Amino acid sequence: MGFERQSLQRHTAGLALGILVALTAAACGSGHDVTSGVPTSTDGTRLPADRVVWQVDTGGGLVPHAFVANDVPEVTIYGDGRVFLPVPAETDGGSAGTVPTAVRLVQGKVPQTKLRDFLDDVSASGALDESVDYGDPQVTDLPSTNVRLHGAGQPAEVDVYALMADFDTGLTGSQQAARRKLRDLIEHSRTLTGATKEWVPDRVEAIDLAVPEGAPSGDAAEWPGPPFIDVFGTVKPGATIDGPRCAELSGDDAAKAYAAALDAGRPFVDDRGAELQVVVRALLPGEVACERS
Repeated sequence: MGFERQSLQRHTAGLALGILVALTAAACGSGHDVTSGVPTSTDGTRLPADRVVWQVDTGGGLVPHAFVANDVPEVTIYGDGRVFLPVPAETDGGSAGTVPTAVRLVQGKVPQTKLRDFLDDVSASGALDESVDYGDPQVTDLPSTNVRLHGAGQPAEVDVYALMADFDTGLTGSQQAARRKLRDLIEHSRTLTGATKEWVPDRVEAIDLAVPEGAPSGDAAEWPGPPFIDVFGTVKPGATIDGPRCAELSGDDAAKAYAAALDAGRPFVDDRGAELQVVVRALLPGEVACERS
Protein backbone atom coordinates (compact mmCIF):
# COMPACT_ATOMS: atom_id res chain seq x y z
CA MET A 1 0.00 0.00 0.00
CA GLY A 2 1.93 3.02 -1.21
CA PHE A 3 1.57 6.72 -0.74
CA GLU A 4 -0.33 8.88 -3.18
CA ARG A 5 -1.29 12.46 -3.70
CA GLN A 6 -5.02 12.30 -3.25
CA SER A 7 -7.38 14.67 -5.06
CA LEU A 8 -10.18 16.17 -3.01
CA GLN A 9 -13.17 14.81 -4.86
CA ARG A 10 -15.22 14.25 -1.77
CA HIS A 11 -17.16 11.10 -1.12
CA THR A 12 -19.73 13.28 0.59
CA ALA A 13 -20.93 14.54 -2.79
CA GLY A 14 -23.23 11.54 -2.76
CA LEU A 15 -25.16 12.47 0.37
CA ALA A 16 -28.88 12.44 -0.49
CA LEU A 17 -30.39 15.92 -0.63
CA GLY A 18 -27.02 17.12 0.59
CA ILE A 19 -24.46 19.39 -0.88
CA LEU A 20 -25.28 20.06 -4.51
CA VAL A 21 -21.91 21.37 -5.56
CA ALA A 22 -19.06 18.88 -6.09
CA LEU A 23 -15.49 20.07 -5.79
CA THR A 24 -12.32 18.52 -7.10
CA ALA A 25 -9.09 20.21 -6.08
CA ALA A 26 -5.59 18.80 -5.99
CA ALA A 27 -4.31 18.59 -2.47
CA CYS A 28 -0.86 19.60 -3.61
CA GLY A 29 -2.21 22.48 -5.64
CA SER A 30 -2.32 26.07 -4.61
CA GLY A 31 -4.79 28.56 -3.23
CA HIS A 32 -8.44 27.84 -2.64
CA ASP A 33 -11.69 27.37 -4.50
CA VAL A 34 -14.97 28.93 -3.48
CA THR A 35 -18.50 28.33 -4.73
CA SER A 36 -20.59 31.47 -4.45
CA GLY A 37 -24.06 31.80 -3.01
CA VAL A 38 -24.08 32.22 0.76
CA PRO A 39 -27.40 31.04 2.22
CA THR A 40 -29.35 32.41 5.13
CA SER A 41 -31.77 30.76 7.52
CA THR A 42 -33.45 33.88 8.82
CA ASP A 43 -36.53 33.52 6.59
CA GLY A 44 -37.91 30.84 8.90
CA THR A 45 -37.94 28.13 6.24
CA ARG A 46 -37.70 24.72 7.84
CA LEU A 47 -34.56 22.95 6.72
CA PRO A 48 -34.99 19.49 5.19
CA ALA A 49 -34.18 16.94 7.89
CA ASP A 50 -31.83 14.90 5.70
CA ARG A 51 -29.97 17.82 4.15
CA VAL A 52 -26.34 18.25 5.14
CA VAL A 53 -26.32 21.90 6.18
CA TRP A 54 -22.73 22.06 7.43
CA GLN A 55 -19.77 19.82 6.80
CA VAL A 56 -16.04 20.07 7.32
CA ASP A 57 -13.63 17.59 5.77
CA THR A 58 -9.85 17.79 5.77
CA GLY A 59 -7.97 15.43 3.52
CA GLY A 60 -5.56 14.91 0.69
CA GLY A 61 -1.85 15.53 0.64
CA LEU A 62 0.81 12.86 0.59
CA VAL A 63 -0.90 10.08 2.53
CA PRO A 64 -1.22 6.29 2.31
CA HIS A 65 -4.14 5.23 0.15
CA ALA A 66 -5.60 3.32 3.09
CA PHE A 67 -6.06 6.57 4.99
CA VAL A 68 -7.77 8.18 2.00
CA ALA A 69 -10.19 5.23 1.91
CA ASN A 70 -10.78 5.60 5.65
CA ASP A 71 -11.57 9.33 5.59
CA VAL A 72 -14.61 10.56 7.52
CA PRO A 73 -15.58 14.27 7.69
CA GLU A 74 -14.60 16.12 10.88
CA VAL A 75 -18.06 17.58 11.37
CA THR A 76 -21.37 16.77 9.66
CA ILE A 77 -24.63 18.47 10.66
CA TYR A 78 -28.05 17.72 9.16
CA GLY A 79 -31.07 19.98 8.86
CA ASP A 80 -32.84 18.27 11.76
CA GLY A 81 -29.88 19.01 14.04
CA ARG A 82 -28.16 15.62 13.98
CA VAL A 83 -24.41 15.97 14.40
CA PHE A 84 -21.80 13.32 13.58
CA LEU A 85 -18.24 13.63 14.86
CA PRO A 86 -15.32 11.22 14.55
CA VAL A 87 -13.60 10.16 17.76
CA PRO A 88 -9.86 10.97 17.65
CA ALA A 89 -7.82 7.79 17.39
CA GLU A 90 -5.53 6.92 20.27
CA THR A 91 -2.82 6.00 17.77
CA ASP A 92 -2.10 6.84 14.16
CA GLY A 93 -4.04 3.72 13.14
CA GLY A 94 -1.08 2.20 11.34
CA SER A 95 1.28 3.25 8.59
CA ALA A 96 2.07 2.43 4.99
CA GLY A 97 1.63 -1.31 4.55
CA THR A 98 -0.99 -1.69 7.29
CA VAL A 99 -4.74 -1.39 7.45
CA PRO A 100 -6.15 1.44 9.63
CA THR A 101 -8.81 0.64 12.16
CA ALA A 102 -12.31 1.91 11.38
CA VAL A 103 -13.14 5.44 12.50
CA ARG A 104 -15.37 5.52 15.56
CA LEU A 105 -18.20 8.09 15.41
CA VAL A 106 -20.42 9.77 17.96
CA GLN A 107 -23.81 11.40 17.38
CA GLY A 108 -25.27 14.46 19.05
CA LYS A 109 -28.11 16.91 18.46
CA VAL A 110 -28.26 20.68 18.01
CA PRO A 111 -31.53 22.48 18.85
CA GLN A 112 -33.09 24.14 15.81
CA THR A 113 -32.73 27.67 17.17
CA LYS A 114 -29.07 27.15 17.96
CA LEU A 115 -28.45 25.61 14.55
CA ARG A 116 -30.15 28.48 12.73
CA ASP A 117 -28.14 30.99 14.76
CA PHE A 118 -24.94 29.24 13.76
CA LEU A 119 -25.85 29.14 10.08
CA ASP A 120 -26.72 32.84 10.23
CA ASP A 121 -23.40 33.59 11.93
CA VAL A 122 -21.55 31.75 9.16
CA SER A 123 -23.43 33.71 6.51
CA ALA A 124 -22.81 37.00 8.28
CA SER A 125 -19.11 36.26 8.69
CA GLY A 126 -18.53 36.31 4.95
CA ALA A 127 -16.17 33.37 5.32
CA LEU A 128 -17.67 31.58 2.32
CA ASP A 129 -17.87 34.63 0.06
CA GLU A 130 -16.10 34.12 -3.26
CA SER A 131 -14.12 37.31 -2.69
CA VAL A 132 -12.26 35.95 0.36
CA ASP A 133 -8.53 35.50 -0.18
CA TYR A 134 -7.17 32.71 2.00
CA GLY A 135 -3.68 32.92 0.61
CA ASP A 136 -1.38 30.25 -0.73
CA PRO A 137 1.09 28.81 1.80
CA GLN A 138 4.30 27.91 0.02
CA VAL A 139 4.42 24.30 1.17
CA THR A 140 3.62 21.06 -0.61
CA ASP A 141 1.85 17.77 0.07
CA LEU A 142 -0.37 19.06 2.88
CA PRO A 143 -4.14 18.51 3.23
CA SER A 144 -6.89 20.92 2.24
CA THR A 145 -9.94 21.73 4.32
CA ASN A 146 -13.28 21.71 2.56
CA VAL A 147 -16.19 23.55 4.26
CA ARG A 148 -19.73 23.24 2.93
CA LEU A 149 -22.80 25.19 3.92
CA HIS A 150 -26.39 24.69 2.75
CA GLY A 151 -28.96 26.47 4.85
CA ALA A 152 -32.19 27.91 3.50
CA GLY A 153 -30.51 29.41 0.45
CA GLN A 154 -28.15 28.14 -2.20
CA PRO A 155 -25.21 25.93 -1.19
CA ALA A 156 -21.79 27.46 -0.71
CA GLU A 157 -18.39 25.97 -0.10
CA VAL A 158 -14.76 26.86 0.26
CA ASP A 159 -11.64 24.75 -0.03
CA VAL A 160 -8.53 26.04 1.72
CA TYR A 161 -5.08 24.54 1.42
CA ALA A 162 -2.96 24.00 4.54
CA LEU A 163 -5.43 25.74 6.88
CA MET A 164 -3.43 24.87 10.01
CA ALA A 165 -2.20 27.92 11.93
CA ASP A 166 1.42 26.83 11.59
CA PHE A 167 1.30 27.67 7.90
CA ASP A 168 -0.09 31.20 8.17
CA THR A 169 3.45 32.60 8.31
CA GLY A 170 4.33 34.52 5.19
CA LEU A 171 0.73 35.36 4.30
CA THR A 172 -0.70 38.87 4.42
CA GLY A 173 -2.51 40.16 7.49
CA SER A 174 -5.91 39.95 5.80
CA GLN A 175 -5.24 36.40 4.61
CA GLN A 176 -4.22 35.34 8.10
CA ALA A 177 -7.34 36.98 9.58
CA ALA A 178 -9.57 35.18 7.07
CA ARG A 179 -7.98 31.84 7.94
CA ARG A 180 -8.39 32.47 11.68
CA LYS A 181 -12.07 33.32 11.16
CA LEU A 182 -12.68 30.09 9.27
CA ARG A 183 -10.82 28.03 11.86
CA ASP A 184 -12.92 29.63 14.61
CA LEU A 185 -16.15 28.76 12.80
CA ILE A 186 -15.01 25.19 12.34
CA GLU A 187 -14.06 24.86 15.99
CA HIS A 188 -17.37 26.39 17.07
CA SER A 189 -19.28 23.89 14.94
CA ARG A 190 -17.66 21.06 16.89
CA THR A 191 -19.08 22.40 20.13
CA LEU A 192 -22.68 23.01 19.04
CA THR A 193 -23.89 19.69 20.37
CA GLY A 194 -23.95 18.85 24.04
CA ALA A 195 -23.94 15.22 25.08
CA THR A 196 -23.04 12.66 22.45
CA LYS A 197 -23.35 8.90 22.24
CA GLU A 198 -21.53 6.33 20.18
CA TRP A 199 -23.15 5.83 16.80
CA VAL A 200 -23.28 2.44 15.06
CA PRO A 201 -23.86 2.71 11.30
CA ASP A 202 -26.39 0.49 9.56
CA ARG A 203 -24.38 0.69 6.34
CA VAL A 204 -20.63 0.55 5.73
CA GLU A 205 -18.29 0.75 2.80
CA ALA A 206 -15.80 -2.12 2.47
CA ILE A 207 -12.75 -1.25 0.37
CA ASP A 208 -10.33 -3.95 -0.75
CA LEU A 209 -7.02 -2.13 -1.12
CA ALA A 210 -5.99 -4.56 -3.87
CA VAL A 211 -2.56 -5.21 -2.42
CA PRO A 212 -0.70 -7.68 -4.69
CA GLU A 213 -1.35 -11.23 -3.66
CA GLY A 214 1.36 -12.87 -1.59
CA ALA A 215 1.87 -15.33 1.19
CA PRO A 216 -0.63 -15.12 4.07
CA SER A 217 0.54 -12.72 6.75
CA GLY A 218 -0.17 -15.06 9.62
CA ASP A 219 -1.58 -12.10 11.55
CA ALA A 220 -4.99 -11.67 9.94
CA ALA A 221 -8.18 -11.01 11.86
CA GLU A 222 -11.26 -13.13 11.24
CA TRP A 223 -13.62 -11.50 8.74
CA PRO A 224 -17.16 -11.67 10.16
CA GLY A 225 -18.97 -10.71 6.99
CA PRO A 226 -19.93 -12.70 3.89
CA PRO A 227 -17.09 -14.47 2.04
CA PHE A 228 -14.99 -12.02 0.05
CA ILE A 229 -16.00 -13.67 -3.22
CA ASP A 230 -19.61 -12.71 -2.42
CA VAL A 231 -18.66 -9.18 -1.39
CA PHE A 232 -16.27 -8.24 -4.19
CA GLY A 233 -17.10 -10.76 -6.91
CA THR A 234 -13.63 -12.32 -6.98
CA VAL A 235 -11.05 -13.19 -4.37
CA LYS A 236 -7.81 -12.26 -6.11
CA PRO A 237 -7.12 -8.49 -6.04
CA GLY A 238 -7.08 -6.99 -9.51
CA ALA A 239 -8.66 -10.05 -11.14
CA THR A 240 -11.58 -8.07 -12.51
CA ILE A 241 -10.56 -4.42 -12.17
CA ASP A 242 -7.38 -2.42 -11.93
CA GLY A 243 -7.15 -0.98 -8.42
CA PRO A 244 -9.13 -1.07 -5.19
CA ARG A 245 -12.59 -2.62 -5.10
CA CYS A 246 -15.50 -1.30 -3.10
CA ALA A 247 -18.80 -2.71 -1.90
CA GLU A 248 -21.59 -1.71 0.47
CA LEU A 249 -22.63 -3.88 3.39
CA SER A 250 -25.83 -3.28 5.33
CA GLY A 251 -27.74 -4.58 8.31
CA ASP A 252 -26.17 -7.33 10.40
CA ASP A 253 -23.26 -7.76 7.97
CA ALA A 254 -22.41 -4.06 8.31
CA ALA A 255 -22.61 -4.13 12.10
CA LYS A 256 -20.33 -7.15 12.38
CA ALA A 257 -17.77 -5.88 9.87
CA TYR A 258 -17.66 -2.43 11.50
CA ALA A 259 -17.25 -3.85 15.00
CA ALA A 260 -14.39 -6.06 13.85
CA ALA A 261 -12.69 -3.21 11.96
CA LEU A 262 -12.77 -0.94 15.02
CA ASP A 263 -10.19 -3.19 16.66
CA ALA A 264 -8.45 -5.08 13.86
CA GLY A 265 -5.89 -2.76 12.26
CA ARG A 266 -4.62 -5.64 10.13
CA PRO A 267 -5.72 -7.77 7.16
CA PHE A 268 -8.84 -9.92 7.33
CA VAL A 269 -9.17 -13.57 6.41
CA ASP A 270 -12.58 -15.03 5.54
CA ASP A 271 -13.94 -18.48 6.30
CA ARG A 272 -12.64 -19.75 2.96
CA GLY A 273 -9.06 -18.74 3.71
CA ALA A 274 -8.96 -15.67 1.46
CA GLU A 275 -6.89 -12.87 3.00
CA LEU A 276 -7.39 -9.25 1.94
CA GLN A 277 -6.49 -5.81 3.26
CA VAL A 278 -9.96 -4.33 3.72
CA VAL A 279 -10.82 -0.89 5.06
CA VAL A 280 -14.29 -0.60 6.59
CA ARG A 281 -15.76 2.91 6.71
CA ALA A 282 -19.07 3.99 8.22
CA LEU A 283 -21.50 5.54 5.75
CA LEU A 284 -23.31 8.61 7.04
CA PRO A 285 -27.10 8.82 6.61
CA GLY A 286 -27.93 9.29 2.94
CA GLU A 287 -24.35 8.84 1.77
CA VAL A 288 -23.84 6.85 -1.41
CA ALA A 289 -21.25 4.10 -1.14
CA CYS A 290 -18.18 3.78 -3.32
CA GLU A 291 -18.39 7.22 -4.93
CA ARG A 292 -14.65 7.67 -4.58
CA SER A 293 -13.70 4.47 -6.38
